[in-house]
Amino acid sequence: MSGTVASLAINLTAAEERHRPYFEGPHRRELEKVYALLATDDLLAAAHAELPQISSAAYFRMVMTGCIRGLVAAAPPGRPVTDILTDLGLE
Repeated sequence: MSGTVASLAINLTAAEERHRPYFEGPHRRELEKVYALLATDDLLAAAHAELPQISSAAYFRMVMTGCIRGLVAAAPPGRPVTDILTDLGLE
């Protein structure tokens, strides 16, 4: 399980790095255009307005916490591996 959590953390961090130019770099203007376009559509603007603004650190913690909780629920200590695989549809 620790390998899965490490892989998730690495992949989530890599994805964040790929998107960083849109928030902090040269592509910021493109992101601003998207937000302006969202604001012109009543349905999309309302849906977007309901979303909380969270930092990338908070987003990382939220995703990691949710995934770890799911893993622990599916594979608690002492549960036979075959039971875990069966419940997850792998056998």
